[in-house]
Amino acid sequence: MTPEELSLAISACLKDAVAAGEIRLSASDVPDEVRVERPKNRDHGDWATNIALQLAKTAAPTLGSSPRS
Repeated sequence: MTPEELSLAISACLKDAVAAGEIRLSASDVPDEVRVERPKNRDHGDWATNIALQLAKTAAPTLGSSPRS
């Protein structure tokens, strides 16, 4: 799977989860492209993305904490 294919797959999964009400986001919050890249340390896997951190603050605004905490 190429990074482009993985990016599209992640975006499609996120959009499906939003449509099903599984994630508290609007469809416009989910980007069409998700950035996928090689991790600096290869022990951390083949591909990495920070989409969870990008969407965390929007998905759970009532928690009152930083996505990294």
